[in-house]
Amino acid sequence: MTEYTLTSPKWEGEIRLKYYDNGYLQSVDMPEVIDRKSAEYLAAHFPCHEVVLDWYRKETKVTITAIALDLSFDSFWETYNMKRGSKESARLYWDGEKKTINRRPVTLTDRQAIMSMVKRYTHRYQGSKKEFQPLATSFLHARMWEAELENTPRKSEFNLLNLFPKKLTHD
Repeated sequence: MTEYTLTSPKWEGEIRLKYYDNGYLQSVDMPEVIDRKSAEYLAAHFPCHEVVLDWYRKETKVTITAIALDLSFDSFWETYNMKRGSKESARLYWDGEKKTINRRPVTLTDRQAIMSMVKRYTHRYQGSKKEFQPLATSFLHARMWEAELENTPRKSEFNLLNLFPKKLTHD
């Protein structure tokens, strides 16, 4: 999940957007005060997918700021939701003190990739499937986040930018 804030001189406060890992909008927090023209503009051109934010960056005066992921081990451990196995051993992998299967440590880039997909990954192991979820140490050691399944785009996704006009300005 990724989060962004949108700010503009046209409204007070910020709009906070949360997107699922597949890029589609999950939730929106709107400011308390927003003028009618901006509300109408947003309603007509709402960023329902992350790719639309690129269009916003280029075509409007809205400021878009990505909110950083929590890359702490404790956040990973809580989200991974497999409390068996050695927490300290998993922490050593997370911190890069133990090398993974390909003799490389877990890097900052790896931690970003892990945290962007770990919720979706662990969701597969709900209910009776929970017993088949790998231990966190195994997940980190084997670099399971790099599995092809996680990197394969869904066939049902399409380019949403084709739905938007080439030139439209937010005054």
